[in-house]
Amino acid sequence: MTFLIDFHGASSSLRGRDGIARARVRKDGVKATQERLLSSLTSARMRAVRQSSTRPELIVRSIVRTLGYSYRICSPSLPGRPDLSNASRKWALFVNGCFWHHHRDCKLATIPKSNRAFWIDKFRRNRERDRVKTRLLRALGFRTAVVWQCECRDTQTVTRKLRRFLDGI
Repeated sequence: MTFLIDFHGASSSLRGRDGIARARVRKDGVKATQERLLSSLTSARMRAVRQSSTRPELIVRSIVRTLGYSYRICSPSLPGRPDLSNASRKWALFVNGCFWHHHRDCKLATIPKSNRAFWIDKFRRNRERDRVKTRLLRALGFRTAVVWQCECRDTQTVTRKLRRFLDGI
């Protein structure tokens, strides 16, 4: 019996020639095998999520450059490696994905139905890590701001927000 899952983000080792993820499941349909397959597909999908140079990040970089400011990307010398920073002007910007950083009251900040306890704890830890990074940067005299993924849909609003933040320095 072949267990078919229409999943376009599966790694090439899981996809057939037609682009459909496939795996062999024993004829008795052992649930553990199916769960392992779904788990591996979920892992493949999560690995496909970009960590840097995401669309919201590129939008923010473009706006900051248009406003005439120079910046460094993910400076390793700063705590938390902010997405954009300028050490001489003492500012740091984080461009957060609404899902991963669990933006409050945002429809993109959903909690997956499977393994909810894990995800709730993960989002709590991510938010705590964000707070710690911000505190460390502020202790060094940096001004910080967060631009959320959902805000990047309206570039005029993001431009106003960034102009106020950057001109306030």
